[in-house]
Amino acid sequence: MTTAHKTFTRLVFSLGLALTALHAHAVEMVVTGTEMQSLMKPFLPYRLDLGEWKVDLTNPKPEFQPDGQHIALGFDMALQDAAAQSATAGPLKAYGKIGGQLHYDGETKQLQLVKPTLLDFQVLEGNATPFAPLVDQLKTRLGYHLPIIILLDAQRLGPGAQYFTPSSISVVQNGVSLNF
Repeated sequence: MTTAHKTFTRLVFSLGLALTALHAHAVEMVVTGTEMQSLMKPFLPYRLDLGEWKVDLTNPKPEFQPDGQHIALGFDMALQDAAAQSATAGPLKAYGKIGGQLHYDGETKQLQLVKPTLLDFQVLEGNATPFAPLVDQLKTRLGYHLPIIILLDAQRLGPGAQYFTPSSISVVQNGVSLNF
C-alpha cells in the first residue's frame, strides 16, 4: 500500500469513527503540507506538454495562504526538448511556483487548484542555451493562468471515496481544513 493510500485510508477511517461517535455533529480534519505531498504522489510527475517542450513537475512544496484562501505549490521542474533525438542537451532543472484557489468538485470527488497562475520560475541547473525559447516563454507567462491542477482525486485512492464529501473547505495556516 502506497503512502498516499495509507494517508487517504487514515483520513477516511478517522472520518468514519468521528461521524459514528458524533452522529450529526460537524467534524473538521486538517490535511497538512506533508499529508498533501503524500496524497499528490499518484499524480506525479505531472507532465505539461508545451508543443516541442516537455515539463515534468515533481516534489511539490505546499504553502498555505489563509488570508486569500489560496495555495501556492513550489515544484522542482525538469525541462526537455521533445524533438531532440539525443540527450546532448540533457534536461534543464528549474524551480517553479504555481498558486491558485482551492476548489472541491463534488461530482468528480477531486480537490483542485483552479485558476492556477505561474508565480515564479528560476533556472537552477543545466545548460539553458538550448532551452532559451522555453525559458523565455515561461518567464513571460508569469501571472498567466494554467490548466486546473488536481491535488487529490479521492476515487483514485481506493474504497471510501463515497464518504469524501466535505461540506466546506478552507485554507488554514498549517494546511487545508475539511469539514464534514
